[in-house]
Amino acid sequence: MEIETVIRKGIKLGSGGFAHVFRGVQINTQKVVALKQCRASLKLKRPLLQHEARVLRILSGHPNIPDVYAYGRIRHFELMSMQLLHQSLGDVVKAGGPMSTKVVANIACQMMDALQHVHSHGLAHRDIKPDNIMLQSPKSWRLCLIDFGLTYSVSNSGALAKTITHEDSTSAKGDPACVFGTLSFASLNAHKKDCQ
Repeated sequence: MEIETVIRKGIKLGSGGFAHVFRGVQINTQKVVALKQCRASLKLKRPLLQHEARVLRILSGHPNIPDVYAYGRIRHFELMSMQLLHQSLGDVVKAGGPMSTKVVANIACQMMDALQHVHSHGLAHRDIKPDNIMLQSPKSWRLCLIDFGLTYSVSNSGALAKTITHEDSTSAKGDPACVFGTLSFASLNAHKKDCQ
């Protein structure tokens, strides 16, 4: 069954580097979902959303990991249906300013729990930032970690194993690359290139 026959696409909710997210409705249940859409060449061996859907299925069942409902390809597009979330932590911080210590501690505990779950499956997220942490509803601080498109296996036995060569692990200058992601959120030691 094609994904377009089971989900009706609605209004656009946002965009990222590779994909657009729409509100969608599962036709048979009338459940409101998020529908992530990405352009994909038919020649790609591992399309981005297919990879992300596989990762989310591996991590399913954790309260801070969104549910994925369906994945499919239609012509030159990939589509993934998943749990509809509210706004990003980045947007909340921009709109509301400083947060209480209690709220920050709650956020930290939830994200540490989510990352422990990811790491326990031998995976590395590689794109942790406030915009990839979403509120599950507008009246709750229950959070979900999203955007698993850059995730890869850090163990040889992982379901998404990827061999990292020496070339992959060095920066353009030839120095060991010890930081991947956004420098704004890196530790002081990472800025000093003190990789431990």
